[in-house]
Amino acid sequence: MSQSNLVSSYLMGIFFIAMNRHTGLSAEENYKVIESAVSSSKLFKKGLGTAEDYLDEKKMPQRRKWAEESHRLRNENNWVVDVLPKCADFDYGMDYSECGICKICRDEGCPEIAKYLCRLDYVMADMLGVKLVRTTTVAEGGEVCDFRYSLKK
Repeated sequence: MSQSNLVSSYLMGIFFIAMNRHTGLSAEENYKVIESAVSSSKLFKKGLGTAEDYLDEKKMPQRRKWAEESHRLRNENNWVVDVLPKCADFDYGMDYSECGICKICRDEGCPEIAKYLCRLDYVMADMLGVKLVRTTTVAEGGEVCDFRYSLKK
């Protein structure tokens, strides 16, 4: 994930926090608004790219470097990630041991809403045309957010 993608994630998190503070809707209702907006946006879909591009093995050196930096830098509100190479069970995997969205929500006094933003990962995976399998998230008390991506069959 590039620095610009992280900034986009922060902005989405901050926007979701603001929605929950000012719309009078529940976190679930606000999530449905964002889900609808994201899934219907042609521009958002275009920005995501394609499954083939996302799962491209040529991106692994850059992803490994990003993961190494995430462990070294330990930016207060950043993500810390381990990148997993393709194997028999998935084409690309990531384990996030620290989540920037969870940290922002915690800092803003609303850690309980971070789990709703986690759901958007499935929406974006679907838009990309990839299958996402995840068994745990930091937002719901897990030690990691385990992302396992594969081409849809």
